[in-house]
Amino acid sequence: MKNYIENIKSLVGQVGGANVHEQIIDDQEIIAFQITSNGKPLNVALFHRGYEEQNQLMLQLFASFAPIYDEPGADFYQVLERFNLNSIIGHIFFSHEEEIHRISYKSNCVLDIKDPAHTVNIKIFLETSILMMGEFDQQLSLI
Repeated sequence: MKNYIENIKSLVGQVGGANVHEQIIDDQEIIAFQITSNGKPLNVALFHRGYEEQNQLMLQLFASFAPIYDEPGADFYQVLERFNLNSIIGHIFFSHEEEIHRISYKSNCVLDIKDPAHTVNIKIFLETSILMMGEFDQQLSLI
């Protein structure tokens, strides 16, 4: 079942991903890559896990946008919620480590790896998620 990794890496390249490589973070396999969003580089992590007995593949795409924020107030959360209402896939949220607050994006997908269309569906998931990240990034630059 692990043969899906090379397929995904190829698809990432097809949708504009650069510097595509595999990593393991906290025992979780990821495919890391970089895209250009609104003229700026954005690092992306694609977490993946295959469930052989169910013939399923779970994907989770994650990225954090560049600006660092002070601790956000309730009004800023309302702005993010309004953005999320218009999202066709994934969502943005505040992530924080220690005292650093960033806005991050996450989208999920579960696929039947035996489905003949799974490659097309992975590509659609990647393209749509990357488009939404770009849209969120553009909206965030306006506030």
